[in-house]
Amino acid sequence: YHTFHNKGELIQYISQNGGDDMIYISDYGGTIQYISQYGGVIRYISQNFKLIIFLFCYSSFKFIYLFIFYSAFLH
Repeated sequence: YHTFHNKGELIQYISQNGGDDMIYISDYGGTIQYISQYGGVIRYISQNFKLIIFLFCYSSFKFIYLFIFYSAFLH
């Protein structure tokens, strides 16, 4: 498990690490799982619905896309 204190640490970790892994986000609650080192999609929704992360990883091309969306209904 890897604990992150802010989104910057999360993005940095995902950018630097590949392969199967479990990532725990303490600030928002919940767990996201890296599906496959050969590519896949991660969908993470925090328990309070403030944070949604879509991660598209294509390791064969060494590209990682991270999208973070905030709910406009919560502060």
